[in-house]
Amino acid sequence: MRGVVQPMRLLAGIPSVASAFLCLLTTASGAPTDFSYVIDQVKGTPGRQVVLETKLVSAIGGIQGWSVGQCFVNTQVAKAISATIQGTPTATIKAGEPPAFQRINVLPNGITQGVVIDFDGVVKAGPFSPDAPLVIFRATYQILAEAQEGSCLQIQPCATLGDPPVIPVVVIAGESISVQGPYNQDGEVCAVLPTGNRLYFEEDRYPLAEGATEVRVKVLMDTGNAITGFSFGVSHNPDLLTLRGIEQGSNLAATNGGKGPTFFETDISPNPGPGGTVGCLISMARPFDSLGPGEAFHLVDLVYNVAAGATAGMVSNLSFTSALDTPKVDVVFDASGTAYTPEDGTLEVVTSRVIYGGGAGGPKFLRGDVTDDGKLTISDGVRIARDLFQQGPAISCDDAADANDDEKLDAADVLYLLNHLFLGGPGLPAPSAACGPDDTGAGDLGCVSHTFCEA
Repeated sequence: MRGVVQPMRLLAGIPSVASAFLCLLTTASGAPTDFSYVIDQVKGTPGRQVVLETKLVSAIGGIQGWSVGQCFVNTQVAKAISATIQGTPTATIKAGEPPAFQRINVLPNGITQGVVIDFDGVVKAGPFSPDAPLVIFRATYQILAEAQEGSCLQIQPCATLGDPPVIPVVVIAGESISVQGPYNQDGEVCAVLPTGNRLYFEEDRYPLAEGATEVRVKVLMDTGNAITGFSFGVSHNPDLLTLRGIEQGSNLAATNGGKGPTFFETDISPNPGPGGTVGCLISMARPFDSLGPGEAFHLVDLVYNVAAGATAGMVSNLSFTSALDTPKVDVVFDASGTAYTPEDGTLEVVTSRVIYGGGAGGPKFLRGDVTDDGKLTISDGVRIARDLFQQGPAISCDDAADANDDEKLDAADVLYLLNHLFLGGPGLPAPSAACGPDDTGAGDLGCVSHTFCEA
């Protein structure tokens, strides 16, 4: 049969599995053009990791398994780190359970996968439309630090990996049918350099359990330039935190051949305060070193002690500022004499928060009631949405905004609340009928105040 390969070659190098397919042989009912493999195409900055999905499109059902080989071209751009079915529909494809057999091999020059859904041939899968394909695995790639702007790692289906080679096929009725469908798409990982400059914290929230005594906060930088120096101040709430130290981050310490920057000075008790300041010049003599362009450069670690009198629900904003010390230390990036600052719009700065305590016994609130009026209305959904996109005043009780109680603030909270109000969706998790603490015990978000429940 044209386009059909022998089942023994489906999972090359695994004869026991291939033999299991021989007992399933009947008459094939598919053609090569019924099936397509679609691989994601993504961009990222050098040094970052990206995730690509490989998907299967099938015009017909009755799929019993598949195999795929993917070859890499231009491996100086990125490398595959890992691949998994976890978190994909394939992980539960056998009536809610993992497939009977599944193996992924990550090789220097490619990836192979073989899947048998059910050795008995009872459980089958498909069809899968182009709009709703089956994700068969996710692979994580590291874009190499030396990757050039616009260069791409190509990921192409191939039949040359393994001995004997793994063939891109789908198994229908025991026959292995080659994949030649119209939706086939090669994957690629392309390197792009960031534009602009950004100074930020690794996390937008740092939740602390009651009894925690310290927190370590990474300060990161994205830049489209070669940064030769920087300075900034960071303020905090002294009722919750005391700055104990400022340490060089991994990327900064690696400059000048691992010797670190030529000039690096910090002040953990500036006047005026409270907060800390940093001033850094990477090199003062040839050969000059720099950081960038690129993303997520680790500049410093801020190490804080938690105040002895801290109580559940206390919050400290962490903010970059030019208002600390005498003379004042400005927030600025320098690239060989060119300054980038928040004031002229060439440097974006992002705030973060440390939240202490929570869970049972923490502040009382009404879930969903972010307008603080004791009622759930469409206004609460609008307020959450505006807060997410920074188009309004900050919400004072993040626990209340966490409508679905997943300890995250995102668009899902808006949809969950509106679905409850207008489409008969499930009620909000407690506390929703009456004011109360976050009884889930997670307490990751915090609640500075909820006036209605404090009355």
